[in-house]
Amino acid sequence: PRHYAGGGITVYIHYAMTSATSGTCGWDVAFERIGDGSQDIDSDGFAAAQTVTAVTVPGTSGNVDIVNVAITDGANIDSIAAGEAYRIRVRRDVANDTAAGDAELVAVELKET
Repeated sequence: PRHYAGGGITVYIHYAMTSATSGTCGWDVAFERIGDGSQDIDSDGFAAAQTVTAVTVPGTSGNVDIVNVAITDGANIDSIAAGEAYRIRVRRDVANDTAAGDAELVAVELKET
């Protein structure tokens, strides 16, 4: 938004598991600044992915869990400035989780820190 003050961002991931009731689930998040002429959207230019620490999934499949990662400003958010367009990539970090089956991304919440 235009009132973004240029600080870090905490990304909250709201997710549920389709069938798993045990194990851990991990995620990673990356930002890509589109801005005014700063990114050809025919290709990707995401900043380095920031890892959400894997956490134990809810004991009931379909229950929503919320995890987060704090991302510092600057290069980690691809130097996005107030009012600029951007893309955010959220993906499951299967290298760091043990839960079987699908994870359902329900919502992504951003909060300036």
